[in-house]
Parts: sequence; C-alpha cells; structure tokens
Amino acid sequence: MRKALAISITEELEKGINQLVKEENNSKSELIRKAIKDYIYFKKLTKLREKMMLKAVVNLKYILYFNHISRRCFHPIRKPLSG
Repeated sequence: MRKALAISITEELEKGINQLVKEENNSKSELIRKAIKDYIYFKKLTKLREKMMLKAVVNLKYILYFNHISRRCFHPIRKPLSG
C-alpha cells in the first residue's frame, strides 16, 4: 500500500530534480522514491561497516597481543616463561 509524503524543498533542489527527471525520463515520484531507497540502503551499509570495523579492531588487538605473548614465550634465545 502506498502512502503520500509531502516535503518542502529549495528552488535549487527542485531544479536538480527537474533536470534529472528530463534526463532519465522518469517521474518526480519515481526519482524521489529511488533516492530515499538508496539513502536507506546506504545508511544500513554504513552501520554494518561500522560494526565490522569495530570487530576488526578488537580482533586485531587480540592478534597483536597473542603475537606479542607468543614471541615472549617461544623466542629462540630467551627462556620460556614459567607458569
């Protein structure tokens, strides 16, 4: 079911919309629907990227810490840590 949405826009934005409507041979409604859909997709993708980056940082810290500990424990010249 479709719903109507009324928005106010600047003259500059209206000129840009009208230009795209002519170039793409679409209606204003279709252009705005696509723009909103793309914006929602972009926001979801950005949030997912932020979550993934946070996990990557945590994993990197773990890897660096483990690498540091393993070097201390198994260095060929140093004695292994006890206990």
